[in-house]
Amino acid sequence: MLILKSNKENFINIFSQAHKKNEPVIFPTDTIYGIGAFFNDEKANNKIFELKNRDYSKPFPVLISNINQLSYLKADLSDAQLKVLNKFWPGKFTFILNTNLNYKYCVLEAKIAVRLVSNLPVADMIDYFDKPVTATSANFSGQEYDPSIKNIIKNFSNKVNYYIYQGTDNKNPSSIIDLTIPGYRIIRNSHNIKLEDL
Repeated sequence: MLILKSNKENFINIFSQAHKKNEPVIFPTDTIYGIGAFFNDEKANNKIFELKNRDYSKPFPVLISNINQLSYLKADLSDAQLKVLNKFWPGKFTFILNTNLNYKYCVLEAKIAVRLVSNLPVADMIDYFDKPVTATSANFSGQEYDPSIKNIIKNFSNKVNYYIYQGTDNKNPSSIIDLTIPGYRIIRNSHNIKLEDL
């Protein structure tokens, strides 16, 4: 088991090691602790579904560090959608977009959930590899999220070998807005956004 403090170098080190073994990583995001892997690492992402006991009807969100990386996710954007993204990103807003990507662990019915993060070690790591990463909450499906990294490590110690920690107790996940339907739809409103603000 490898546990390192959150900084750019440690993020790069751990994700590099984990990727060589197709293993997931537990790490801090701009909201809560996530568990994820590079978006195109099918083995690692399928392991996350198994260890979380998560249903494939609930695909993982994906983190990017700049808007150009949407091309890797084959996101299909209108001018109106792009205007919303430029207004709220980077930030704690996950947007559901249309995609031609076919990874079932992060795509459902040709839709993908994406968040752009910045000024964080995880964003620096994504920039370094120029590769988006999946990030689902670091808890078992159906159980309440616990922000304590000690408890997270305890719960996943026999399932996950790579951890990055920082001093955080944030329990507030991102807001989720579906931009693929007319008029848009707020699915989770953690930050009290209004549709007329979009």
